[in-house]
Amino acid sequence: MTQPFDAEQPAARIRVAARILSLQTEITALAGLLAICAHCKKVHYDKNYWPQVEFYMAQRPDARFSHGYGPDRFNQALREVADVIGTSAGTAI
Repeated sequence: MTQPFDAEQPAARIRVAARILSLQTEITALAGLLAICAHCKKVHYDKNYWPQVEFYMAQRPDARFSHGYGPDRFNQALREVADVIGTSAGTAI
């Protein structure tokens, strides 16, 4: 504590500590999320590596998942949309 005593300082420090703990909890939760393709069930494991979910779960049973589309399914969906609307928008990314 500093002199002279400032009654606001302990309350401010407690608010900052509570915010830090909250952010650390959020970071831990987000770090545990893993992208998984909603179509093919492949997991976004590394930059361009999408193994099957069974492979990933065998290595990390504590993982939690979020859903999206892997690159193969995303490109396929673009081609399907392009076919429906009759354009060349379905070229691979």
